[in-house]
Amino acid sequence: MKKIHTMLLIVFLTGFPSCAPKILPTDRKVITRVLDFRKFNEEGFFISTTPYIGLYDPTGEIRLTIYPATSVEKGFASELASYTTIFLKNEDITTYDLLKIIVDEAKKLGADGIVNTRIDEEMRDIMKGKVKIGELAYFRLTALAIKRK
Repeated sequence: MKKIHTMLLIVFLTGFPSCAPKILPTDRKVITRVLDFRKFNEEGFFISTTPYIGLYDPTGEIRLTIYPATSVEKGFASELASYTTIFLKNEDITTYDLLKIIVDEAKKLGADGIVNTRIDEEMRDIMKGKVKIGELAYFRLTALAIKRK
């Protein structure tokens, strides 16, 4: 009887780790978003992520939410099942595109600069009933539009 318990213990201990999820090695991923203000500065429009220390008149606070265009693309059709896989493809929006949108809004207010500029990327789940079928990235942009003196 003692041999059976010992054998069961050995089988349990050696078999248990094989049921654990395996962690696969991955390569390092670096995702970079650079806010390049140079083109706007060359045109005389001031952009800063911090407060402006000079004299200015505030022209308005800007808050934008931008949802990229999304298209549905078909994947492969399964011969064994009667379905075709689909996936969502989001429009590729660059940081330049985002800055251009908020700068254009500030110019409508008569501003020649934006300060306290913030661009955040957020994710929203796309659901079909109770099933998550994808994620949608969207952007929140905020800034204080100013007219420098």
